Amino acid sequence: MTNRVTYFDALRGLAIIMVVMIHGYSSCYSYPNIPIGSIAFRNVFNVAVPIFLAISGYFLASKNLNNGGYGLFLQHQIPRVYIPMLFCSLPLFFVGISHGERITPFISLFSCSYSVYYFIAVIIQCYLLLPILQKSNLKLWLVATAILGIGWLGFYSYFFSLYLGKSLPLILYAGHFFMWGFFFILGIYFKKNGLPKPSFKNIIPLIILALTASILESCYIMDETQSMRGCGQKISVFVLNILLVISLFHSKIVTNSNKIESFFVFKFFVFLGKFSFGVYLIHLYVLKQIYLRLAWIDIQSLKWIIGTIIAFALLCFFLFVCKKISPKFTRLLLGV
Repeated sequence: MTNRVTYFDALRGLAIIMVVMIHGYSSCYSYPNIPIGSIAFRNVFNVAVPIFLAISGYFLASKNLNNGGYGLFLQHQIPRVYIPMLFCSLPLFFVGISHGERITPFISLFSCSYSVYYFIAVIIQCYLLLPILQKSNLKLWLVATAILGIGWLGFYSYFFSLYLGKSLPLILYAGHFFMWGFFFILGIYFKKNGLPKPSFKNIIPLIILALTASILESCYIMDETQSMRGCGQKISVFVLNILLVISLFHSKIVTNSNKIESFFVFKFFVFLGKFSFGVYLIHLYVLKQIYLRLAWIDIQSLKWIIGTIIAFALLCFFLFVCKKISPKFTRLLLGV
């Protein structure tokens, strides 16, 4: 089990790199000057949130929630994610107050509407539904949430956004269980029924096909809107996410991960994984400032990579120092 925990720490590290690169993407590129390779990477990086949710589902699947355990579980888990979100939202909250807003900042603060904190709302919904999911037919839940997720993405991407030209706040677009619940349930399914063992000869062509479809879908939406929109979550990406999560949870990869534990890259991902929640909470505060100071770099892809490296160096150093100075308050307020 130790090897598996280490592997999933590394997987969290990989996922948080994807998160930071996703949010640096729009600072480095502008329509229509976006290389196909960058569009491809951007679509692959969309698997970051599904990875985090699948890992959470996997480790919570066997949680004992009987005899008052559910209440204790919620008392323990929800504050661990909600309090850091509130703390890290305060700068944006005070900006809203300073602009003369009176009610909206409070609604945004407590509803996880600031920054990209919609994920906190999603994971809390997963916590609340956990006892139901533990006792239900997971295959039916997977089918239902896949239909809901794909249906919502199709409706929002093509009818609401593309046809009507409307948009929703991020918390309303992405902050709900039926867009992401499939991946949390998939993690539970893997825990209860064993890790997947797909043939790589079969799954790799499917990944390439789904990735190609996502690139074409991105290009279509960007051309229709004459903007950067189109590289986020969508129908083709939902399918790509499923295939990538299944591959990353492959039983051979997970059980044999001990063979690469001594590699520097693996250790680096494990290190990042342990800081991943804190990095998620505060990375946008520094990311835009970094890219503003990298405006002199003309090669967009190079700026994207350098900006990500600098961001992680600063963020991990800051979180590491905070843990050394006050581990208790760092855990309480920054989640690490």
